[in-house]
Amino acid sequence: MRLLNSYGKDPHDVLEVDTASLLGVHANSVSLCRMNSGNTLPYPHPRTRDDFRSIADYEINANGAPKKPIVELVVDYHVPDISSTSCLYAKCREIEISE
Repeated sequence: MRLLNSYGKDPHDVLEVDTASLLGVHANSVSLCRMNSGNTLPYPHPRTRDDFRSIADYEINANGAPKKPIVELVVDYHVPDISSTSCLYAKCREIEISE
């Protein structure tokens, strides 16, 4: 079990989103990142806007696979139709992450 440090006891809204349907509508507004941009442990790494690349600009190998794993996907600004792509909504007190 992993808690969210200072906010571990507070309720969290969790959305599980169907990535294929999200990309079907918002692919032109999506950026990909090779790391979890919000992670600061064990120490913060420098971040710039260059860490986020459009799908077309994300580097791939000859076989089409990403050169670096995609860890984070973000949609610019907002997703007004998120309910049409969400598979699950839950309000959680603690978040368990299984690997």
